Amino acid sequence: MKYLAAVLLTWFAASPLLAAELMTIKRTPVRAQPQKAATILGHVEGNIILKSDRRKDYWFHVTVKVGQQTVTGWVYQTDVQNMMGRSKGQLLAENKRLYNELLELRGRNKELTHRLGQAQDSLKTVSTERDQLKHDLDTARKELAELKAASAKR
Repeated sequence: MKYLAAVLLTWFAASPLLAAELMTIKRTPVRAQPQKAATILGHVEGNIILKSDRRKDYWFHVTVKVGQQTVTGWVYQTDVQNMMGRSKGQLLAENKRLYNELLELRGRNKELTHRLGQAQDSLKTVSTERDQLKHDLDTARKELAELKAASAKR
């Protein structure tokens, strides 16, 4: 009997229906009711840990600080992931992967910004050369007009 009570107690303690630790996957709306059309009370940024005290269908009930106020509402299950069973090591590995991805994106951004600067410099050079060619063409046209006028006088 003690064994059964211990198993049931462990099962209830681990049950996501009673309490769940969640992490937002992306910027997540907190809604007044467990419905997609419900009023949005605020948004929680990605990678924020939330505690849920109950669940209704595909919604988790949470209390979270949004800005300077505490909001109690509902988040949709596809906007969060259940942290149950994930170790700190797994979370650290995920954070490290995301950090490395961020560093890679920053490097790409820096490279693209540099290439954009080079392209802008090239465009300025081409524009200057075009202006010079236009000036040279206008000068040549004037000289040609002067030569035609001089030859017509002879």
